[in-house]
Amino acid sequence: MQQNISLQKQFTSGKLTLNIDYSDLEVNELFGIAERKNNPKRQFLFVSKILGKHLEVSPQKMQQTYYLLSKKLQQLNIEFPAFFIGMAETATCLATGIFENFNTINNNNNYNSNEIFYIQSSRYKVQNCQVINFAEEHSHAPQQYINISENFLQTNILNSAKTLILIDDEISSGNTLKNVFLALRKHNFLSEVNTIILVSLTNFLSKESINNLQNIFGNITLKTCEILRGNYIFEQNLDNQNSQKLSIVKKD
Repeated sequence: MQQNISLQKQFTSGKLTLNIDYSDLEVNELFGIAERKNNPKRQFLFVSKILGKHLEVSPQKMQQTYYLLSKKLQQLNIEFPAFFIGMAETATCLATGIFENFNTINNNNNYNSNEIFYIQSSRYKVQNCQVINFAEEHSHAPQQYINISENFLQTNILNSAKTLILIDDEISSGNTLKNVFLALRKHNFLSEVNTIILVSLTNFLSKESINNLQNIFGNITLKTCEILRGNYIFEQNLDNQNSQKLSIVKKD
């Protein structure tokens, strides 16, 4: 485990300072840092070396990541039933892998797998489903949906879940995960949830962001589960004029 590391990266658009509290993996094995020139909301990107999206990763290494996070998740003494949600589109493979490994671990402990369920968000609406929309505000394609089929409604997990587990590859402000929770609550779901667990490869939530989330969640206990925890500061170069515009995604 690495602890208390400070890194800096200079871009044409500004300077990024990254402070790492701890990381279960070597930081340079976990991600690299790239500059983004088409998204003025955020001028840099943590490019994961274990996610399997931007860079090729062996299936074995990806499975090791799923197992590591599912074991850490198990140590949080989860109250069941538990409802897992994976965030589209970057974290859908990650979330599915964590869920499957968590399910396997608990089955080996003679646990009833009927008390854990998984669903993922989507960029698309699905016919013959109850569609719940929420925003991923920092994204180039901010609109997301939870498509709930009649069969899924019959599991009653949305009304009975005691623990909500939200999985993303990276958590910075927590706004997207907050938005999906509030959207489901708006439709009178998740009324029995006592604990929300935010699971990610990297967790960059500031103390202010954690306090803001806790204020919104009220009496619900907030926990996190991650490989790396830290925070960052981006100092923008005001002399840099980035003429490229935000990508446009049509509603159709």
